[in-house]
Amino acid sequence: PWMSKATREHSRLAALLCRFATQELPGVQFTSIQVNKDYRAALHVDKNNLGPSWIIGLGDYTGGRLWVDDGSRSGSAVDIRRRWFRFDGNRPHCVLPFRGRRYTVVLFTYSHPK
Repeated sequence: PWMSKATREHSRLAALLCRFATQELPGVQFTSIQVNKDYRAALHVDKNNLGPSWIIGLGDYTGGRLWVDDGSRSGSAVDIRRRWFRFDGNRPHCVLPFRGRRYTVVLFTYSHPK
Protein backbone atom coordinates (compact mmCIF):
# COMPACT_ATOMS: atom_id res chain seq x y z
CA PRO A 1 0.00 0.00 0.00
CA TRP A 2 1.11 3.52 -0.71
CA MET A 3 -0.21 7.01 -0.27
CA SER A 4 -0.37 9.41 -3.19
CA LYS A 5 1.25 12.82 -3.08
CA ALA A 6 -2.21 14.45 -3.17
CA THR A 7 -3.31 12.41 -0.14
CA ARG A 8 -0.16 13.36 1.78
CA GLU A 9 -0.68 17.03 0.91
CA HIS A 10 -4.38 16.95 1.86
CA SER A 11 -4.37 14.39 4.67
CA ARG A 12 -7.13 16.12 6.66
CA LEU A 13 -9.43 16.16 3.63
CA ALA A 14 -8.63 12.49 2.96
CA ALA A 15 -9.50 11.60 6.56
CA LEU A 16 -12.74 13.60 6.34
CA LEU A 17 -13.71 11.85 3.08
CA CYS A 18 -12.99 8.43 4.60
CA ARG A 19 -15.16 9.27 7.60
CA PHE A 20 -17.94 10.60 5.34
CA ALA A 21 -17.85 7.47 3.17
CA THR A 22 -17.85 5.00 6.05
CA GLN A 23 -20.71 6.81 7.79
CA GLU A 24 -22.77 7.01 4.60
CA LEU A 25 -21.98 3.48 3.39
CA PRO A 26 -21.26 1.25 6.40
CA GLY A 27 -19.51 -1.96 5.44
CA VAL A 28 -18.44 -0.78 1.98
CA GLN A 29 -14.76 -1.51 1.42
CA PHE A 30 -12.49 0.63 -0.75
CA THR A 31 -8.80 1.39 -1.11
CA SER A 32 -9.06 4.63 -3.05
CA ILE A 33 -11.02 7.87 -3.22
CA GLN A 34 -11.11 10.07 -6.28
CA VAL A 35 -12.45 13.64 -6.10
CA ASN A 36 -13.42 15.41 -9.33
CA LYS A 37 -14.34 19.05 -9.87
CA ASP A 38 -16.36 19.95 -12.97
CA TYR A 39 -15.04 16.88 -14.78
CA ARG A 40 -17.06 15.51 -17.68
CA ALA A 41 -15.57 12.08 -18.23
CA ALA A 42 -15.81 10.76 -21.77
CA LEU A 43 -16.93 7.19 -22.37
CA HIS A 44 -14.34 4.93 -20.78
CA VAL A 45 -13.70 1.79 -18.76
CA ASP A 46 -11.70 2.00 -15.53
CA LYS A 47 -8.47 0.05 -15.47
CA ASN A 48 -7.33 -2.04 -12.54
CA ASN A 49 -10.55 -1.73 -10.54
CA LEU A 50 -11.60 -4.67 -8.42
CA GLY A 51 -15.27 -4.99 -7.56
CA PRO A 52 -17.87 -2.23 -7.51
CA SER A 53 -17.30 1.51 -7.43
CA TRP A 54 -19.48 4.00 -5.56
CA ILE A 55 -20.08 7.60 -6.65
CA ILE A 56 -21.94 10.64 -5.33
CA GLY A 57 -22.42 14.03 -6.96
CA LEU A 58 -22.20 17.18 -4.85
CA GLY A 59 -22.55 20.87 -5.64
CA ASP A 60 -24.97 23.23 -7.31
CA TYR A 61 -25.48 21.83 -10.79
CA THR A 62 -28.07 20.51 -13.21
CA GLY A 63 -27.65 17.56 -15.53
CA GLY A 64 -24.45 15.57 -15.05
CA ARG A 65 -26.03 12.16 -14.85
CA LEU A 66 -23.73 9.16 -14.90
CA TRP A 67 -24.40 7.05 -17.97
CA VAL A 68 -23.58 3.38 -17.44
CA ASP A 69 -23.65 0.41 -19.76
CA ASP A 70 -26.04 -1.84 -17.86
CA GLY A 71 -26.35 -4.46 -20.56
CA SER A 72 -29.52 -2.99 -22.03
CA ARG A 73 -29.63 -1.50 -25.50
CA SER A 74 -29.58 2.13 -24.32
CA GLY A 75 -27.81 1.87 -20.95
CA SER A 76 -28.93 3.94 -17.96
CA ALA A 77 -28.49 7.62 -17.11
CA VAL A 78 -28.42 7.80 -13.32
CA ASP A 79 -28.96 10.92 -11.25
CA ILE A 80 -26.15 10.81 -8.68
CA ARG A 81 -26.75 14.27 -7.24
CA ARG A 82 -26.63 13.97 -3.46
CA ARG A 83 -27.01 10.19 -3.49
CA TRP A 84 -24.61 7.30 -3.68
CA PHE A 85 -24.75 4.96 -6.65
CA ARG A 86 -23.00 1.60 -6.99
CA PHE A 87 -21.72 0.71 -10.45
CA ASP A 88 -19.24 -1.52 -12.24
CA GLY A 89 -16.39 0.70 -13.41
CA ASN A 90 -15.15 -2.15 -15.59
CA ARG A 91 -18.14 -1.53 -17.87
CA PRO A 92 -18.31 1.55 -20.14
CA HIS A 93 -19.53 4.72 -18.43
CA CYS A 94 -19.39 8.50 -18.90
CA VAL A 95 -20.73 11.79 -17.55
CA LEU A 96 -23.53 13.53 -19.42
CA PRO A 97 -23.47 17.33 -19.93
CA PHE A 98 -24.05 19.55 -16.91
CA ARG A 99 -24.18 23.20 -15.90
CA GLY A 100 -22.91 24.63 -12.64
CA ARG A 101 -20.34 23.53 -10.08
CA ARG A 102 -20.19 19.73 -9.91
CA TYR A 103 -18.02 17.66 -7.61
CA THR A 104 -17.98 13.90 -7.47
CA VAL A 105 -16.51 11.53 -4.92
CA VAL A 106 -15.73 8.05 -6.22
CA LEU A 107 -14.81 5.11 -4.01
CA PHE A 108 -13.14 2.09 -5.54
CA THR A 109 -10.72 -0.74 -4.88
CA TYR A 110 -7.49 -0.60 -6.81
CA SER A 111 -6.06 -3.87 -8.06
CA HIS A 112 -2.38 -3.53 -8.84
CA PRO A 113 -1.61 -4.92 -12.32
CA LYS A 114 0.58 -7.99 -12.30
